[in-house]
Amino acid sequence: MKNINQLLSKELKQKREKSKFSFTHKLAFFSNLIGAMILIVAFSILDGYQYYLREKSALFSSHIKIEYLKPNNQSSALLHLQNSLLNSEEYKSYLVTNDEVLIRHKGQVEGILIKEYPTIPKVIKEAFKIGNLKEKEIVIGKELANKFNLKENDSVLTIKINKSENGFSSDYTKRRIAGIFQAGFSQYESNLAFALQDTILAEKNAYLELYLTNLDKLRDVAQIIRKKLNLPYYISTYEELNSGMLNWIEIQKEPIPIILSIVSIVAILNSITSLIVLVIEKSKSVGIMRSFGTSNRMIIFQFLKEGMKLSMVGIVTGVIFGYSLVTIQDIFQIVKIPSEIYYLDALPIKKELYQYVLILILGTVLSFLSVLIPSFILIRIKTLKAIKFN
Repeated sequence: MKNINQLLSKELKQKREKSKFSFTHKLAFFSNLIGAMILIVAFSILDGYQYYLREKSALFSSHIKIEYLKPNNQSSALLHLQNSLLNSEEYKSYLVTNDEVLIRHKGQVEGILIKEYPTIPKVIKEAFKIGNLKEKEIVIGKELANKFNLKENDSVLTIKINKSENGFSSDYTKRRIAGIFQAGFSQYESNLAFALQDTILAEKNAYLELYLTNLDKLRDVAQIIRKKLNLPYYISTYEELNSGMLNWIEIQKEPIPIILSIVSIVAILNSITSLIVLVIEKSKSVGIMRSFGTSNRMIIFQFLKEGMKLSMVGIVTGVIFGYSLVTIQDIFQIVKIPSEIYYLDALPIKKELYQYVLILILGTVLSFLSVLIPSFILIRIKTLKAIKFN
């Protein structure tokens, strides 16, 4: 019996390129390959969008923002709040002031917003590779630097327009470019800069930024702070400040189940077609094996083994190809996208283990289901008719 089973297995594993039906085998292989590859790329891109948009939007708007809604004494009220209430190991707080200025260099003028910190937060320094700033130094975005043809250590002039009862006045400050940050966000790289605060805070728009040590606790920490503070303090999280952008990502993920279903159905149909052809192709061999006493159970087992191998080779190869494509994009950022539309300047990639495990498990289950139908067709073939089949 063992020799008969080996003979059946060998017969089912004959090189498919020698068969007149080899095209269907190749079709099943490539449909599984392309399906798995498309899903890997789709999951990696959407997870990449979600990860990078959340991470980078949090860098520019902070994890939690606390504003003082009264126009007077903002800085003093927020400093008092920072020193009296906001003492926690779960976050670090910074009093931030904004300065709307004109930046001028070699005849070019552009309006920008300077975010001024007492010290630049560690999370921002690490993300944008900013060193220790000194007084009258500034860090600008890459897009603004390219527009003005600026490099590190170049000098620019910032002009602050002040309004008073007597009219308008201008404050001119010569600043050194201490760094150029690259965020991939066009709107930030072109009109945002970082600098250290000067000693005059009273007339500037001020607010508190909180950066959490564990971002998973964002909503819990925000809820605790909201219970402590009432109006005129206003608390918002980066998710609320960037809700439009983050909701856009969730909308983009909604068609994924539909795409997954379509790709799976196509792959299953191609696999079933290929395996049915294999049944027809091997009917005579199966009939001969059955005449020697091989059981239906053993025939189905051998057929399932070969059918699963045909499907899984395509799926695993597709996963490998998909991983290679997303890795190349992640390293070299070959595919560029318009940042004014998609918020980022290159197609983002986020590789997660669950993506590959999910697709391999799903592929295995669907492959098994696609092999079952031809297997039941196989055992219904009568021995005499199978032997006579040519």
